[in-house]
Amino acid sequence: MSILKPIANYAKSWVMVSPSNPDPFVKLPHERILYTSPSRTSLELGSVNDKLAWKVKSEGGVAYITNQRVRLPFPHTLQW
Repeated sequence: MSILKPIANYAKSWVMVSPSNPDPFVKLPHERILYTSPSRTSLELGSVNDKLAWKVKSEGGVAYITNQRVRLPFPHTLQW
């Protein structure tokens, strides 16, 4: 399996923000926020696939879980 696919998928996973939008980020079509964490939340997500192991970690902020993605507090780090 090529490493290009996960990198390409990560590149498509950006979040757009807008000062005129009442939401914390611009939602995708039909996207709903399912959970908003308390402020100062630390979060770490990772894969269970040993061949393409990755981990993303954020030290603090508000995390959003939607029906289409997880938005981590910024800044965050990604490790492959």
